[in-house]
Amino acid sequence: MADTITVRSEGLLLDEILAERFGPVRTRTLKLVEATLAINPGLAAHVVLPLGTRFTLPDLPAATPAARVINLFADS
Repeated sequence: MADTITVRSEGLLLDEILAERFGPVRTRTLKLVEATLAINPGLAAHVVLPLGTRFTLPDLPAATPAARVINLFADS
């Protein structure tokens, strides 16, 4: 379920809000800034988000299963 955020402090940037919410690595690897801009038309018009700006956060994609690692040189 997507959450709606209202900017309540001055000087906030979208990537900072997303990094605080989801973590900086997750924000970059899942391309959450791009996904947020795609579902919130007009949000990209501001570098610094104005007070009172409301926007919807994207849903996180489903987790992908971890890849199985095979060691070719293991003694079996």
